[in-house]
Amino acid sequence: MLSGGIVAALPVAHLAIRHWPPSTPLAETPDDLVAWFAEPDEIRTIGEAYLATTEAEGDLSALIDRLPPIFDAQGAMRGDVSAGEVHRQFGDRVEADFRNRDVAMLDGWVLARTEARLCALVVLRNG
Repeated sequence: MLSGGIVAALPVAHLAIRHWPPSTPLAETPDDLVAWFAEPDEIRTIGEAYLATTEAEGDLSALIDRLPPIFDAQGAMRGDVSAGEVHRQFGDRVEADFRNRDVAMLDGWVLARTEARLCALVVLRNG
C-alpha cells in the first residue's frame, strides 16, 4: 500500500530510466514513454497501485500538473524536449522527493513520488 511516509528499514527503489543521447528528441507516443524504463513490466503495477490510493491524482490533468513540465495537456512528451532535459528534470525532482521525504510506499519499496506519478501517467495514457 502506498503512503506519504518513509520507513528507514525499507529498501529504496529507483526506477531505472534508460540512458538516451542528450540531444535526441523523444517521440510523443505512449509506447515511447513505456520504453523509457529498464523494467517496463513493473510500470503498470506501480502506476495502478499509486492511482488506487491517490484519488486527487487520478485525473490526467491533475497528474500532469504535478510532474516536471515536459508533457503537453494530453500527457504526451513535448516535441521540444531532449532526452537530456528529461533526465535532468526527473533526476532533480526524484532527488528532491527523497530529500523532502515525499515518497510512495508499495509492497515494501519506497519510491520517489515523481517516479510513482510517472508510472501513473503511463497507466492513464495507455488505458
